[in-house]
Amino acid sequence: MTEFIDTILVGIEYWVIISFFLGLIGIILLAYNPSKNHIDRIKNYNLKIKVAGIILIIQLVISAFLVFRLSAFVVDNAGREVKEFLSQENLTIRIGNNKLDAYDSDKVILELRRMCHLPAHHSHPTDNEIKIQIVSGGKIMILKLYKDSKIPEEYWIFWDNYRTTMKSEVGRIRTTIFKSIEN
Repeated sequence: MTEFIDTILVGIEYWVIISFFLGLIGIILLAYNPSKNHIDRIKNYNLKIKVAGIILIIQLVISAFLVFRLSAFVVDNAGREVKEFLSQENLTIRIGNNKLDAYDSDKVILELRRMCHLPAHHSHPTDNEIKIQIVSGGKIMILKLYKDSKIPEEYWIFWDNYRTTMKSEVGRIRTTIFKSIEN
């Protein structure tokens, strides 16, 4: 289901670009005011233009709302999928090209399981990427962690499984466990 909605989001995002320009036309139509002639025909024409303008603005609001809600749905479901994957037994971890021993793997898994949505604090992820490969049986999950620009022990977690979660975080953690492997 999440994959289907993520795929639909690609088309809807292109629609929002078109929708934005239609919304601008709607604003122009609302601002349009033909001559103040009192002929009924011009009054009806003016009303039709105003209604068209309102409809174009409403479709923009609905389209934008739909994109934000569907994106949030994909991100929330992806976060649940990551946590579900992390709850499995016998996970092996690779950070970069290094396979971690069982003790270090368990420490990393415990930290990743604490992933949640932290409140915004006017920061952004940095360019320093920590690539974590998690293997369970024949399945592989690749998470990318980026250090927060303001809080040194905070990491943004991205998952490259969905297009939406490649550019939107699935969660964040606060930990010092990755200090030794940072550049």
